[in-house]
Amino acid sequence: TEKIALSALAAILIGLAIWGYSFLYQKNFLEQESSLELPAKGQYATVSKFSTFWISAGQSAGIKLGVAVVPAATITLDEASTSGALRIFFRNAANERIGDPITLRFQNGKFADPNNPHITLSDDGSTANLSSSDGFALEGDFHAYQMDESLAWKVHVLEAESADAEGSSYKELFNTKMEPTRQ
Repeated sequence: TEKIALSALAAILIGLAIWGYSFLYQKNFLEQESSLELPAKGQYATVSKFSTFWISAGQSAGIKLGVAVVPAATITLDEASTSGALRIFFRNAANERIGDPITLRFQNGKFADPNNPHITLSDDGSTANLSSSDGFALEGDFHAYQMDESLAWKVHVLEAESADAEGSSYKELFNTKMEPTRQ
């Protein structure tokens, strides 16, 4: 009876270990399965193209001293966009805001002059290239980021009726992972 009881207990513990491993393994990959579906349509803005990448900080104005690599994004508005504002936050792996928030005004599907050193507009005004004011201090940190998806940063894009709207008036348009590519 002792051998039967110990064998049954061992089988139960092995079964629980296998079930626990598979359960936790599935939980780890739920977030990675989500992807950004474009066009992303909100109440004021319709984003037709969106891409993320990383750039060298160099001697760019407005970037925190000692930073080597910063996250960046390119966002293109669809002609269906009305007037309003987008607010963009970059978030690290711990979901903390990194750098200054970026606010982009737009009217009739075109971005207004941003007067911000982290933003450049296309000639027709429908596309904006933007970058954070903070990022990785060491190149090695960025290389670790490229190798480990658990370190993934995110871009959080919100919209509101105007750039002067209160923070609580901004509603989420989309939230997506930063791609580990460098330009």
